[in-house]
Amino acid sequence: EWMPTRMGEGGRIFRALDFGDLARLVLVDRQRRFLWPAADDGHEFLGREQSEWLDATVAGTSAAWLVLAQASRFASPSMSGEGHGWGDASRERMLAARDSAGIRNLVVVGGNIHTAEALDVRRPQVSEYDPLTGEGSYGVELLTGSITSPGGGSGTDGVPQVFWREGSFRHYLLLDVSPDRLQADWFG
Repeated sequence: EWMPTRMGEGGRIFRALDFGDLARLVLVDRQRRFLWPAADDGHEFLGREQSEWLDATVAGTSAAWLVLAQASRFASPSMSGEGHGWGDASRERMLAARDSAGIRNLVVVGGNIHTAEALDVRRPQVSEYDPLTGEGSYGVELLTGSITSPGGGSGTDGVPQVFWREGSFRHYLLLDVSPDRLQADWFG
């Protein structure tokens, strides 16, 4: 979130990186909206300009995997599947873009919550979600904890879409991606 990075046109750091037909890595910038807000950002989590860019970037994805890298929480860890991080409206906008583009493999990676987690991305109040089969999941979210700050909390709290949570270690996350699978390994 606050790491050194190359600045693009107009000071932008949000961008997409393509790895052939294997993966498109989409990097968004949550802080831009707070540092340089625009009058028409409204309630968009990323602001209007970046949200429109994200819609177009997702629509143009033909890779086997769409990996959304961001510095917050995308999926909701609540029993209802509502709230948290991106909020319902901005999360729904991203999922609608995913649906329109016909993307099957969405992986959201993130951090800045001081715990490592693995959870399904589900829509609020969707009764067809089944944590045993993954039916009704719109992707997965893989979060890594801090490498310097203390974490907190472990366990899933009985929430069906949360498969693993660990906050007692400092973490980093390694992704191994092939055309038919993505494997995440946390090191703490």
